[in-house]
Amino acid sequence: MKRVIFLLMAFSLLFSSISFGEEAVIGDGITTEVTDVDYDYKVPLEDAIAAANDKIEIITKTPGFYDISLVNREMYDKYGVIVYGEPHGDKKGEESRYVGYTPDGEPFGNPVFPRDSWTGGTFDERNWIEAPWWDDALKTKHDIRPSDFNGTEDFTDNMKAGLLKYYPEDTDLSRDDWHKYMQILQPPTEHAPGMARMWHVNENEIFL
Repeated sequence: MKRVIFLLMAFSLLFSSISFGEEAVIGDGITTEVTDVDYDYKVPLEDAIAAANDKIEIITKTPGFYDISLVNREMYDKYGVIVYGEPHGDKKGEESRYVGYTPDGEPFGNPVFPRDSWTGGTFDERNWIEAPWWDDALKTKHDIRPSDFNGTEDFTDNMKAGLLKYYPEDTDLSRDDWHKYMQILQPPTEHAPGMARMWHVNENEIFL
């Protein structure tokens, strides 16, 4: 069986002045078999970081994306994510909205944070902003930073597979171009999920 790798996508959306976050698990381009979607396997943190650094170096040509001395081992053991810093943000029960930060300082969403409200419809039909990493207003407001991970089609099939697996009621899989809209904060690697986000426009207003 092919092993599936995941990208954890954090949707931070705003509807009628109600802010909430959406979490969806996205795959990494190895397989589109939705039944295979699972990331409950873990290897020692040192092995996970070594594999991640090797893969990311292939993409960015830059070695040492992760510094193991800065990684929160507790968050890796608990959630299987590679993050810096501490959990933060608002809480629901014992869970914080964010479990730490990416190496570039972006908040990394909690994969088990309870879902917020949803106004209906599907992700596919929303008016997502294409290439938000080039939008000057968004870059300024949300501190979007340059990344070699943005705009690649490598993750598209598994983005769809993850949406279908975890949010079947919120997607009809009519889109094949999610890579155009997701700003990848941290790429998925062999033993850990990544993080991405996107924005949409509703009635001429921009929502994060």
